Amino acid sequence: MELMMALVKKLSPVARATTSEDGKSSTASTRDAEAQRKRARTLGKQQQAAERIAAATGQLSS
Repeated sequence: MELMMALVKKLSPVARATTSEDGKSSTASTRDAEAQRKRARTLGKQQQAAERIAAATGQLSS
């Protein structure tokens, strides 16, 4: 469980970084949005892997 909590805490700086600035061109906004989606997918995959590892570790220790 401690592993999952650490991953949840790591997501908060990314959430703060997603605020967009006014005056960006639509191309730059699109590029930024794509980069943010890629980061979100990567973090989601990392969290899923951590959850699987935690579950497997729990099963091994039982």
